[in-house]
Amino acid sequence: MRIGKFDIPLLGGCRFEVYSTITEIGFKEEDSVKCGCEYNYDKRLMRIGFDFNKRWWHGAIAHECLHATHKVLDILGVKPDYDNDEIECYVCEYIVDKVTDIILLYEKKGVK
Repeated sequence: MRIGKFDIPLLGGCRFEVYSTITEIGFKEEDSVKCGCEYNYDKRLMRIGFDFNKRWWHGAIAHECLHATHKVLDILGVKPDYDNDEIECYVCEYIVDKVTDIILLYEKKGVK
């Protein structure tokens, strides 16, 4: 189930959708992952899923959001730069904040 969505309005936009399972974004039930992300370049759509049955962690949010950040920077044509990573940090912070808000609201509602 899609539990939330948001946009990053950079270069025409990138839509993010957050799901409550990993199977909805293309992973198999037998995969030993508890979270994942998939990006569709044609649709500019990033789908991030957390398998709540396997329990999610704050680190998993950061992990998947960093993958998502790198996809956004790739769209922008920004190469990783360890001497000047401020844009990477701002994009990652924005994505982590949005995804965390969605997950906390989902958990507060108690939907399973």
